Amino acid sequence: MERGTRIRGPVNAEAQDPEAGCLLATGDDALADAVALVAAAAGIRLSVLREVPPPGTPASALLLGPDFAGAEVPGWDARPVVLLGHPPEEELLWRVAAQRPGARVAVLPRAAAWLGEYLGELGLRGGTGRVLVLAGAAGGTGTSTLAALVAGASSLAGARTVLIDADPHSCGMWPVLKPHIPDGAGWEDLGRSSGQLPPAQLAEVLPLAQGAAVLTWSGGPSRTDLPPGLLGEAVSAARRIFDAVVVDAGRTAGIDPALATLADTGLAVLPAGRLHTPVPGVRSGASWGGRPSGSRDGSQVGGAVFGEGPFWQAAVVGRLGVGLDAGRVAAAAGLSLGGYLPWLRIVSRSALEGRLITALARRRVRAPIEELLRRSRTGPAQAA
Repeated sequence: MERGTRIRGPVNAEAQDPEAGCLLATGDDALADAVALVAAAAGIRLSVLREVPPPGTPASALLLGPDFAGAEVPGWDARPVVLLGHPPEEELLWRVAAQRPGARVAVLPRAAAWLGEYLGELGLRGGTGRVLVLAGAAGGTGTSTLAALVAGASSLAGARTVLIDADPHSCGMWPVLKPHIPDGAGWEDLGRSSGQLPPAQLAEVLPLAQGAAVLTWSGGPSRTDLPPGLLGEAVSAARRIFDAVVVDAGRTAGIDPALATLADTGLAVLPAGRLHTPVPGVRSGASWGGRPSGSRDGSQVGGAVFGEGPFWQAAVVGRLGVGLDAGRVAAAAGLSLGGYLPWLRIVSRSALEGRLITALARRRVRAPIEELLRRSRTGPAQAA
C-alpha cells in the first residue's frame, strides 16, 4: 500500500484477496500513514477502513486505532489483534488490552521495529498449502528420489504441487527428472533477483516435471550459495499459491531454521538395511495437527528448538536387513513409521533415464508413496 492511500467504506477487491494481509481500522490519517510505512517495509499488504471490519472479512490480523480499540469486532476472536496509537493514547490502549485477552499493544513510533517484525512473521505464515520436508539421516539415503516421487504422487492426486530443492549440497534435480533441463526459472534466477517473490509469479515461472512445479539448480558451473532468507521467502510464497510444498532439505543436521519453522510435517529418510540410533536434532511430536500456537512440544532441528516446527516421522527406504521390518527401523531411531519404500529396479532405472516420476505409473511404486503421503497428512494416531 502506498503512503496516503485510503480505502473508504466497504473493503475493496484487494482486501477480499486471501493475501490481503492486515486490516487497519482507524480514522487517524497520521497513524494510518505510519502503519502503512511499517507494513510496506515488512512486505505486508495493508487495507485501511474507517469502520469496524464486517464479519468474514479475510485478513491475517486486525489492527485497531485508538478510535476503534474498544469496538466489538464480530468473528475476530481467533485472529491476532494489535491495538495501535501514539503516546497520548498509550494508557487507553493498555486499559482496553486488559479487557481483550490476547491483544497486543504497539505505541508508535517507539514500537515500529517490533510491529515490523510481528507483521513480517505473519506474512511468512500466510497461505494454506502444507509444507512437507524430507531430510536424510545421512548422505546418500535417497532423499531426493523420495521427495520427487512424493511430489509426483501429490500432483497425480490433483493437488497443485511444487518440489523445492533445498539441499545445500545439491547441483540440481533435473538429471533424474528430465532428459534435458527445461526452460524456466531456478535458484540461480531467484538469487539474482531483488525484492519480494510474488506467489503468482513464482508459479508462472517454474518449470514442470510430470505436472509438479520444480524449483532447483540448473546444474551449471555458476551455482552459488543462496542469499540469506531466500529459502524461507520461497517456501512462504509457495504455500500461498500451491496446495502442497514438498521440500528436499538434504540432511536432518543442517535444516534451514526458517524452513523448520514453516514446515508442517517432516520425514526423516532412513536406510532400511540396519537399525539406527535416534536421529540427532529430530524427534516425534507429542500431538498432531495444524499450527496451534503454544499447544505442542517443539521439534529440535539443527540445534534450535522451534515451538511450531514439523512433526517428524520415519520414511524407511531400500532393502530391509536380515530380521528387520520397517517399524522396527523407525522405532530404533525414535520415530513413528511414516512409510516404507522397498528397493525397486524400476525406480533406479527411471532416475537414470531422467524420467523418475514416471515410475509412479507402476502400482508397486505408487502405492507405498500414496500411503506415505496419507500418513504425513493425518499423523500416526489417525493413520494407524
